[in-house]
Amino acid sequence: MFVTKCLLAASLLVCVVAHVKRDADTKSTSSPLILDLNQFKNHMDEFRGCVDKHLANVVNGVQENQLQPVLSVIGDQVNRLAKAWDVLTAPQSTTPTVSEDRK
Repeated sequence: MFVTKCLLAASLLVCVVAHVKRDADTKSTSSPLILDLNQFKNHMDEFRGCVDKHLANVVNGVQENQLQPVLSVIGDQVNRLAKAWDVLTAPQSTTPTVSEDRK
């Protein structure tokens, strides 16, 4: 799981660095404060495509046996919640209270 997170982080970093570096190389003499909305949209679309491609590569590398520990922990938590729900929603029993025992 740690390796998968590291691969994902590295992939995203490569995408960001590639976009920033390309923009720095293609800067014109215009003011840096002027933002072309169409250019921004194009860059965001390219960035999304890059992220999607790298996420797909990471997901393709995950095998079922790597997910088994995560799924078992989730199953354990669901079982605990189900037991707690059963206890909290169970009909109240007519157990004698301390005051009834003293009568």
